[in-house]
Amino acid sequence: MEAPPTPLVSRGLASLANEILDNIFSHLDTLDLHALSLTCRATTAAANNASYKSFTNYRKGSANIAAVDRPLHLFLRTLCERPDLAVKVKKMVVLGWESEYEVAKNLDEDMGEQRSKPADGAIKAERACDGAISDANDLQTSATFQLFINAAMDSQLIRRENWTSYFSPRQMTSRLSEMKLDEDLVRNLRNKVEDAYLVIVLALLPNLEHLEVRRLSAYSIMSWHQFLSRSPTALRSLKHLNMIGVKGVQTNMQVLDILPHLSTLEMASIDVRDHHFRRKRLPTTQLAILILSNCVFSRVFLEKMVEQQRLETFTLIGPYHTGHILERILQRLVLSNASLRHLTYNSNRYSRFSLQKDLSFLQFTNLDSLEISQRSLLGPLRDDGDITRIEYMLRRRIPPTASSLSIRRLSDAAIRVLEHLALLRKSNLLPKLSVVLMHFVKTTELSEEVQAGLKGTFRDARIVSRIQFTD
Repeated sequence: MEAPPTPLVSRGLASLANEILDNIFSHLDTLDLHALSLTCRATTAAANNASYKSFTNYRKGSANIAAVDRPLHLFLRTLCERPDLAVKVKKMVVLGWESEYEVAKNLDEDMGEQRSKPADGAIKAERACDGAISDANDLQTSATFQLFINAAMDSQLIRRENWTSYFSPRQMTSRLSEMKLDEDLVRNLRNKVEDAYLVIVLALLPNLEHLEVRRLSAYSIMSWHQFLSRSPTALRSLKHLNMIGVKGVQTNMQVLDILPHLSTLEMASIDVRDHHFRRKRLPTTQLAILILSNCVFSRVFLEKMVEQQRLETFTLIGPYHTGHILERILQRLVLSNASLRHLTYNSNRYSRFSLQKDLSFLQFTNLDSLEISQRSLLGPLRDDGDITRIEYMLRRRIPPTASSLSIRRLSDAAIRVLEHLALLRKSNLLPKLSVVLMHFVKTTELSEEVQAGLKGTFRDARIVSRIQFTD
């Protein structure tokens, strides 16, 4: 009698092809991947591939924490001990990290509470020691410190030396200066400052392609450009960089000078200061997406970003930029005339400046969507009802290839303009226009009858429209 086939469950995961395992593991969360990596040898490789493809430094107490604490120092130790896992990491998300100033400040506060409350101060002193090592002898024999310092030297971040002297964490208030000395990195390593861990982590990920920094520190940090430029591989494979600051963050963004393959750059809430223009343009010529939101920088810096690039998406949103800047930038976008598909220019404040009358977006022969403020689109509106002028401006600003138009900071004075926009669509002067988003200033009062009339006008022109009061 023929024996019944062995159930698939009893065969174990070892019976499945690697391709199937990889597909299954791509849908699992971190804890499940950790469990499967311990299940059997057959699943370890596939689980590690999925688990180390990306890393996010979840921290205890963080609102973004999923299910497990993943501090930078544990990840760094893994990378030092397992270089085979370091090459698997393609994406890294940094939710935030402690600078030297913050570590020193927290240590002082803990020690102050210890002195004021001697009864329970022992517990606080023990916690303080977790943030900074206080015994020089322990420092010299610390296996973890030696592991990290060797990684820094092997990556050419710092010179080879017997680093034995003890450095206490120093307090700093300057938000402009960066730490660039070898001693700065060693001191931060000795005192378990996450800022130093992050620099070494970035140096140990040769295949990193996607880096997101969700909370750039407002205090003095290690100079990424100074240290990582010494390494032949650090950040050299990076394609996507997303940097988000907080109020008051100032940095020079000099790290952009060592990213030869960057294709997407997103910056938000960052004040760019003290950027050195040794390079007149970025080392990459592959930049396709440039998104700058609520940032402060010089015109020369912005020109450096777009010089010799074939952009597909260009977004400039912020309170300190006027139409004059856009005019200069458009002149630099010659190579993007055929590639640019999405253009956004939106100032969060009214400006007394507007684009020159003869400035045109018609240079972008394949532009699909345009988002722009009313003033930048039309200039100051007059009460003379000059329809000829309005039509001229609309036809100069909106390429016939555009299918989506979003107008911000609209006032009730623009109603006639919007109606004329629908007429241009009916006349086939804007043949592809199919979506119009109208963002009125919150204080604008539009009756339901007027809103219905606008929507009806666009509906007759076969345009989907939406009215919002958001600006």
